[in-house]
Amino acid sequence: MDRVVRNIIHQKQSRIKSIGQPPSAKDGADGDVQIYNGRLYVKDKNVWHSFSSDSQNGTSSVGFSAQMNGDQAITLSFAPLEFDVSLIDSAGGFNTGDYKYHVQPGNEGIYFIGADVTAGDVALGVYIDVQLLHEDSTGTDKKSWEGRMSPAITANTYESISKNSIFQAAAGDTFIVKVLTEYVSAGYYIESDRTNFYGFKIG
Repeated sequence: MDRVVRNIIHQKQSRIKSIGQPPSAKDGADGDVQIYNGRLYVKDKNVWHSFSSDSQNGTSSVGFSAQMNGDQAITLSFAPLEFDVSLIDSAGGFNTGDYKYHVQPGNEGIYFIGADVTAGDVALGVYIDVQLLHEDSTGTDKKSWEGRMSPAITANTYESISKNSIFQAAAGDTFIVKVLTEYVSAGYYIESDRTNFYGFKIG
């Protein structure tokens, strides 16, 4: 793994920003992620590094995007978000039965993986935790990111969080998104039309 990837592989990011031209040296801060014309730009140690998709390198692209068929209640223990609608799956790795993306043989490498998650009718003081998990072929957690969303001012609102990062993945590794709440309420749920799971191979 090269030095740049080692430096950014565990960065926690917000939603990717689509830009109209390549970023200049003065733009953004360390950890920012931007995309322009099919290239991903990541800033680390005040330097922008770019990654092209496999399609730009002359081979078939590897990527996926999935959504949920309906809203999902949030439970008291971490449960997978039920991404049962596959929108894009160029390498045949997304499984709508276990809601995971499975890295296929021959597609090991560096992946950019993210999820945008929105919860509805969240009361003041309630926390919704989100996990983005990278697991090996045995289901053992290799790396996970957790984020928390909670309304700060207004109750019963939509609360959103974006989690994404760069991972070194082997064949058989999987990626999955899970959520939980520590508060019992039948009213807390994940909004299907505002939630998605996506990723693509960048190296």
